[in-house]
Amino acid sequence: MVARDRERLESELPSFVRIGRPRITTRDVDAGVLGVRYNPLKIDEAGRLPPNLTPPVAADVIKRRLALAGELDGQFARSGGAAAVKEKEQVYDRAARFALSPRARAFDLSKEPEALRAAYGRTNFGQGCLLARRLVEEGVSFVEVISTGSISDQGWDTHKLGFEQTAPLCAEADPAYATLLSDLADRGLLEKTLVVWMGEFGRTPKLKPDGGREHYAEGWLVGLSGAGVRGGQVIGATDADGVHVTDRPVGVQDLFVTFSHVLGIRPTDEYLTTDRRPVKIVDGGRIIGELFS
Repeated sequence: MVARDRERLESELPSFVRIGRPRITTRDVDAGVLGVRYNPLKIDEAGRLPPNLTPPVAADVIKRRLALAGELDGQFARSGGAAAVKEKEQVYDRAARFALSPRARAFDLSKEPEALRAAYGRTNFGQGCLLARRLVEEGVSFVEVISTGSISDQGWDTHKLGFEQTAPLCAEADPAYATLLSDLADRGLLEKTLVVWMGEFGRTPKLKPDGGREHYAEGWLVGLSGAGVRGGQVIGATDADGVHVTDRPVGVQDLFVTFSHVLGIRPTDEYLTTDRRPVKIVDGGRIIGELFS
């Protein structure tokens, strides 16, 4: 939705970039009912240029091939495929401009100072956060960096061995997150960039005998920084055992309305899906006012 509402049509870079591969591929993100135009560019490993970015032939040859594809698409459009052709043309146009643009070098981390790369951490997540900062500098509207850890297949999905694996997971995530915030601030970007740290749900407050914790939606945490958010505060509380929210509950709708507020998106707007079904951006919810007071 951010890629759609905050899209910069003049930009040669994608509006939405996903960095880091989800541990379960079927849970990867895409634009769903908004259509393929707003799908993310998926970068599984930061530090490498996106696949197929280096043209296999000269730029003039690529342009001739695109012109031929345009003629064939025109024939298909006139025979009843106009909608599909329009969407494909939009995607191909952005892809071609991206592949031929010198700004694609934003994905190359080799020019960054070694000390800064080390501060982020020489992990997939650490270098992913560094790449995110470079993309924000280039005006990319939405960047997702996925933290899955590098010590086991389960990542943060600690149904077992959580007691021993949470510490090394934090050792990868903490320096990357902290350095991202300070790096953005040093470059004057933090005040116009909303940084959100969150997952899908919480974890049961008590450990199982095998050291793991199950899914838990009753109480969980989200961290917000930048974009006018007042830091240094905790909004809401649970009981002493972390089982139930006892003060200032915040719902998912409240969170998404707040995101929309920061980004200048009207959460009450409706969009038509690709099958013409109206869908609200957020159904209900209120701004979390304490973040801005």
